[in-house]
Amino acid sequence: MDPEGISGKIVVLGDNSTALGFKLAGVKTAYESQDDIQDKLESLLQDRSTSIIIVNEKLLMGLPKALVQRAEDSIDPVVVSIGDKSGEGRKSSNLNNLIKRAIGFDMLGE
Repeated sequence: MDPEGISGKIVVLGDNSTALGFKLAGVKTAYESQDDIQDKLESLLQDRSTSIIIVNEKLLMGLPKALVQRAEDSIDPVVVSIGDKSGEGRKSSNLNNLIKRAIGFDMLGE
């Protein structure tokens, strides 16, 4: 299945290995941490052609709190924070909560 074939783009903001891993998995748009992540995230939150933004949690937590809150509250596009290869970071929302937030329905009935 083509990951870009859902209803919009999947975009990754992460460190070098995260960006490379998602590119190898078929995600066409991945920005590495040396790029200006704050400007990219602000722009992507306004981009109606983007459905999912996957962002490295450490990078997200280094951004201004207002932008982090906006990203966490965003429904379209939905922002998913992931840990890096070290496994450190705060606990991210589980996938069911993200889906529920995005579509307004609890698919598992939890």
